Amino acid sequence: MIGTFFIVLIGLIINGQTNGLPTAKNDRTTQNKLEQNRNLVEGDMRYPTRTAQNGRALLLRGVGVAWPNGIVPHEIPPGYSNEQELIITSAMRQLENTVAINNFRCVQFRPKISSDPYYITIVNEQGCSSYVGQNPHVVLNRTVTLQSSGCLTAGVIIHELLHTFGFEHEQSRPDRDDYVRINWDNIQREMQYNFDKYDNIRVNTLNTPYDYRSLMHYGSTAFAINDSPTIEPIQSGVTIGQRNNLSAIDIQAVRLFYNCTASGITLPPTTTPSTANLYTTNAAYSSVLTTNSRRFSRAGEENSNYYYEFFLVTVPTSGYYRFRSNSIVDTYGYLYTNNFIPSSPTLNLLAQDDDTGGSLQFQFTLYLQSTVVYMFVVTTYSQNITGPYTVIASGLTRVNFVPITNTSILSSTTNIPIASSSINPSNNIITNYINILTNRSSTFIRHGGSGTFYYEAIQVTVYTTGIYTFRSICTIDTYGYLYVNSFNPNNVTSNLVTSNDDDIGTVQFLMTYRLEAGTTYILIFTTFNPDVTTSFSINVVGPANVNLLRMNLTSTVPSTTRLTTGTHNSSIFFASFLFLTIP
Repeated sequence: MIGTFFIVLIGLIINGQTNGLPTAKNDRTTQNKLEQNRNLVEGDMRYPTRTAQNGRALLLRGVGVAWPNGIVPHEIPPGYSNEQELIITSAMRQLENTVAINNFRCVQFRPKISSDPYYITIVNEQGCSSYVGQNPHVVLNRTVTLQSSGCLTAGVIIHELLHTFGFEHEQSRPDRDDYVRINWDNIQREMQYNFDKYDNIRVNTLNTPYDYRSLMHYGSTAFAINDSPTIEPIQSGVTIGQRNNLSAIDIQAVRLFYNCTASGITLPPTTTPSTANLYTTNAAYSSVLTTNSRRFSRAGEENSNYYYEFFLVTVPTSGYYRFRSNSIVDTYGYLYTNNFIPSSPTLNLLAQDDDTGGSLQFQFTLYLQSTVVYMFVVTTYSQNITGPYTVIASGLTRVNFVPITNTSILSSTTNIPIASSSINPSNNIITNYINILTNRSSTFIRHGGSGTFYYEAIQVTVYTTGIYTFRSICTIDTYGYLYVNSFNPNNVTSNLVTSNDDDIGTVQFLMTYRLEAGTTYILIFTTFNPDVTTSFSINVVGPANVNLLRMNLTSTVPSTTRLTTGTHNSSIFFASFLFLTIP
């Protein structure tokens, strides 16, 4: 039998070009970056600790690779949600059914039993990886890591499980130089050993042809310097690095290695429900990125220019939700909790993705809480790209999208009480206000400070008398003031009822005050230090919904303030929500 295989396998045919974009980009994005762990062999393969001088594990051809009868016992310890575990087991069923001949078993996964001497343990840990082969008579945890954020797609899961069955990467075959070109100068120097070519002593190709479409093939920029191509097909018009499904040659190789025939034991009926059934309720948001869209620099890329749009996301029921883009351009998606600060794009970041959805589209699945306001940012992989896009959200309940435009004030409410907490009394409602202080915002000399301060004046009205709490959420040190009836920036102590700097211990203001129905209040958001601009949000918690309206002070008070305009740098954002917290 065979020791390790580069597996000549890989899934279904993918077009050489997608949406008119070059195949190199498509190749790069199909191989998961989480498969490129610098501490593992070729990024995602594990071996017993006995290693050669170059760090590669010694594995003899035909020894300890195949699992007897193609059966792999497994366990999945706590660490995944029920939905995530279902995604993993569904990928197992997909692999079993794809390689079976007329439903006669070729390979099979089953839960481990106490008498199993060897089994795999699938864990939600960093990266996507697996031990190669069974490795009998070796004491070790045969771990398969499938990180919940990034590795839970069928193609990636099957890729790692093929390592489990004994297959290695396609581009390491002895005959690979006849089919691909390795660009050594483009490879990170300390990672070049990952592109070593094996000989026929180490591996067995099973006399299958070289397979560009193999699920086990590297993408074109694996371990690249600045995303330069590290491996290029010699044949034109082909795609490498796909992570969708087994290719025809992949299927052939598994059947050959495990001596599969159209007889024997049939596979049991597939009782695992389709993962699609987990996400039956859909909502979609469509828009267009234009040259008038807002711009920002993505994390780690100073002075870059990416057009983006963002919108609020809420869910009526806590649970797992999936977001996927659909566009003619290469999209990139981010999801934030509470607030998105363009100048600090890693702050509050919950999830991000480039191309997990295939065809250069982002996709991620994660648990959302009904008590939290999320900010969804849609941008592109490359700079200065415009085009239409749609975000499709699916889950057990419908997702609410609230767009944030350059010129409009938007509000949306639901009627769900929120559980009590130290600052959120029982049955209270959260109102969220979002905007940006820019160098075109109004200015004043704030009470207790020296210098010129940018500020935002927000009219506050309520229809239910009660205790309300105002809290800022921002990356910088904020200061808040609350006035009754009117605010005069030339006399900042007049009508002042309360103010605060850092009461919640995070350089954010927190003010609690009894508001009377029918009375007008003015909330002033500013900063502790002068001449500071920033994005910000304000949460207001109270017994009823709060109306928040940005004020144009030139119509109410004499001053020399400069008013915010409707440009992409100084938009008006407002949304109001009621949410249920987890008890």
